[in-house]
Amino acid sequence: MLRSGDGGAAEELPVRRAAIALVALVALGLGWRALFSRPQDEAARVREVIDAVIAALEDKATGRVLEHLAPDYRDAGGLDRAGVHRVLVATFLRRRAIAVNRLTPTRVELRPDRTATASFTVAVSEGLSAGALADAGIWDVEVELAEREGAWRITGHRRVRRR
Repeated sequence: MLRSGDGGAAEELPVRRAAIALVALVALGLGWRALFSRPQDEAARVREVIDAVIAALEDKATGRVLEHLAPDYRDAGGLDRAGVHRVLVATFLRRRAIAVNRLTPTRVELRPDRTATASFTVAVSEGLSAGALADAGIWDVEVELAEREGAWRITGHRRVRRR
């Protein structure tokens, strides 16, 4: 980009330096964020996914559950994403309201390879009454997640029924 005047190419040099400095600052900012992003921020993002899935289950919103599953999702029983869809549709058609009550806080283990495990215990009941909660199934749940394209996606889960 040449400018009119005596300077010509000499006037172009400060513009190039300013552009290079701007690019360097942006790259430095992105690198700083990647190097020093706080683990608790990532753990909070993982918890948000778990919260969103629980809310979607209670709302019987199959699509909202599935949007959090990775394309390669597979649970401990071998169920893939399409299988989860079938199970959710069948369950939501058969059941009245579903209540998921977290009995423990969600513990998040983050790993350097951008994967995580979220662990918690829930009571799952049909209906919203106190009696329904008394008849609830108690489950220990471990959810495996991986960060894909900037978002945490569920890649699988295991659950063990306590009662």
